[in-house]
Amino acid sequence: MEYANVVWFPYYNIHINNIEKVQRRFLKYLYFREERTYPPVGFPQIMLLERYSMTALENRNKLFLALTIYKVVNNRLDCHDILRRICFNGSPRLLISRKPELFALPTPRTNVLKFSPVYRLCYI
Repeated sequence: MEYANVVWFPYYNIHINNIEKVQRRFLKYLYFREERTYPPVGFPQIMLLERYSMTALENRNKLFLALTIYKVVNNRLDCHDILRRICFNGSPRLLISRKPELFALPTPRTNVLKFSPVYRLCYI
């Protein structure tokens, strides 16, 4: 479920919920294999995740995004196209602002650009 999720991971809730549904079914199957009964209706998803030492899909996606941007910036991942599109914000105001932004990308005008891999990498 996480192969190349930096590129293909959906950004609309309906699609994210469909992927999480697959994860929930798998966790319920694991529970069944151990306990010989399915978890009761309304059993919290967080308890299933904790039981099998997993984190939520959204958190894993953010972790992979952070690792990918780290690898791209530090030349540990050969991705010249992404590196070429990233502009670092080197303004003096960056040092004194309350919310400094490391990357300077133009404001996206469409959802396609807003949720593209480059923007998602830079604004986790």
